[in-house]
Amino acid sequence: MSSMSKPFLVAGFIAALSWSNFALADTSCSDSIGATDAQALADQCVMVSPATHPPCNPLNSCDMIKDEIIRGCDYIKNYDGETPDFCLTAEQFSAADPAPAPTLDPERASFETPSKNIYCEIYTSTDNPGGASVSCEINQFTPSFDKAYALSTDPDNFACQPDGLSRYELSFNSEKGQNNCPMFDLYDPINGGTIVADIIKLDYGTTIEKTGISCKSEKTGLTCKNTAGHGFSLSKAKQKIF
Repeated sequence: MSSMSKPFLVAGFIAALSWSNFALADTSCSDSIGATDAQALADQCVMVSPATHPPCNPLNSCDMIKDEIIRGCDYIKNYDGETPDFCLTAEQFSAADPAPAPTLDPERASFETPSKNIYCEIYTSTDNPGGASVSCEINQFTPSFDKAYALSTDPDNFACQPDGLSRYELSFNSEKGQNNCPMFDLYDPINGGTIVADIIKLDYGTTIEKTGISCKSEKTGLTCKNTAGHGFSLSKAKQKIF
């Protein structure tokens, strides 16, 4: 088998998909990372899978497709075949050390995803002395909630539209993640947002933690949850509270 001259996805993306936990693992790969990238991943799966009916379908989870890619790459290597470039990238990535956790301010820290599409503040306060809270805003997204739900978050705010549900919040003792149409933008200190001197870039595969709250950045999006397992997952393609 010859090497791919034009890999379907950039090497770093395949590496991350091959060795990361997916924030939206209970959805199809197309829902998790978008139809185009999911199909590209499925195409790679078909290229290396030794199975007669491989699970290389974008409607399957990315984890399932990824596992079949790894199995297929191992099969080719065991029979002295010439592996595609993404197999070599996955092998190299597996030997890399995980990214270190960011150093946090004891009271408040601001961070954003590498794409700069999601910005968050994780903090402790006198209102919640027993643990932390986190507030995130997503800039560009396809809304996952309808008009009725948007109004149910704040019945008095009739201007609230699904595409305005950009803020997601969670406390260490929350029973579910929350979302709302914010009155001001966390990015906009002039109109009420917080002025932030140092914003941490939360690299893919990295988790940021404060008492009772953890947020993990992945290629598939950002997931924040408390110790009880409640929280939210954000990506450009889908938003979820649980």
